[in-house]
Amino acid sequence: LMELTCASLMDSERDMWSDHNVVKVEGFSITKPVVLLDAAEGMALKLVTIVHDDGLVEIFDGACPADRALHAQGKAAVVSSVGAGVDWTALGAHFADSERTCSTAFDCTAMYEGFRARGLLYGPAFRLLRTARYSDSSCVAFIAMPSRDMERMHIVPPNLLDVVLQASAILVSQHHQRGNTGREQAPAFVPYAFDEVLMRCSKAASLWNFDTCKCEVTMTSLKSD
Repeated sequence: LMELTCASLMDSERDMWSDHNVVKVEGFSITKPVVLLDAAEGMALKLVTIVHDDGLVEIFDGACPADRALHAQGKAAVVSSVGAGVDWTALGAHFADSERTCSTAFDCTAMYEGFRARGLLYGPAFRLLRTARYSDSSCVAFIAMPSRDMERMHIVPPNLLDVVLQASAILVSQHHQRGNTGREQAPAFVPYAFDEVLMRCSKAASLWNFDTCKCEVTMTSLKSD
């Protein structure tokens, strides 16, 4: 749904697009989850994206307007890399620092088994985490690239975005263990809303030059209701 939001805005703002622009999404929330199964051949869900003049983006299912369901919504805009308010050079330096400080290995296979035990059944297309290392507040994960068939259908494949969120579970699980609750099974946390997302879509094509890519996740705080 996040990737669909970015792709729809890029298409509607095609005359504004350049390699120096980014898609900025704010207040994005999933109102009705969409669950896709790897083996769901012959099953298709048609989604319709509406981009309003004020920047509101809404994603509905393909039913008739009278009874279709809203699946996600948020504000989105095309902004310059400078106007995004992010120091991209500093982010790169932070990533390099995390690669040096994240020294404890994490068992990704065991993590997927833990997901399964909690009812989160990830099929092969979404089990892309290969190896990971972590520190107290950061982790660096190595991710297998999805099938090249997805390159022509997506800016950034949804399963690649999902696996970055999966990597956050590494830090959540370590936080849970440090809280002296190691005997209990940690609950499953599933993200459903994002305050701000910046996607440098012009950089996405370079991902396909490699068999694997790396991601870095930093946890500044954790709060659960």
